[in-house]
Amino acid sequence: DVITHYLSSTIASQNEREGEILWDSETATPPGSADFFLRGIRLTGQQGSAKAVFEADEPINVEIHYEVQTRISGARFRLSVLTQEGDLAFVATDHLFQPETLEPGTYRTTCLIPGGLLNRRSYILGLSSEIPGERRLIAEAEYLGFTISGAGNQASHYPEPWPGAVCPRINWTVEAISGDSRRVNGARLEPTPPARSVSC
Repeated sequence: DVITHYLSSTIASQNEREGEILWDSETATPPGSADFFLRGIRLTGQQGSAKAVFEADEPINVEIHYEVQTRISGARFRLSVLTQEGDLAFVATDHLFQPETLEPGTYRTTCLIPGGLLNRRSYILGLSSEIPGERRLIAEAEYLGFTISGAGNQASHYPEPWPGAVCPRINWTVEAISGDSRRVNGARLEPTPPARSVSC
């Protein structure tokens, strides 16, 4: 209960708008350092507008806007998604998608959280940036809260709560097996002949 209250109050105090947080260097000091810092984080749906409530089957775009003042090599972002209780749902990184070197300029890195992955509940988005094995560029912190609502990912007609932070749709195969012959994935399987006894 204490963790839930702390995380909820922290996120609420940081957000100026639902699903979006921006830093204007003239009025607020952005996270990071003089040579690498955040400009904003946005959660958007299919319409492209920032929001904090998503349907269970709706993909979520996470846009990270940042500024580079000096040439930097090997930087990466780490995205953390936590439940409102503080449990870690998953961590992702853009390390394989970043260029080896970032020249001075303004950048945006975007990841897509697929629809049908997260369970119906509230979540908190954490973020950090670093050069692995060298130095931390942006300290890890929680920035935005969002909620997954609507119908459950298990496509059940019953409004039952489903446990877990993630609730992926997994392919299943249901088939009838009758008589002595079976079909599995379209292939016919002959019945196993009974064992014969041999007398000496």
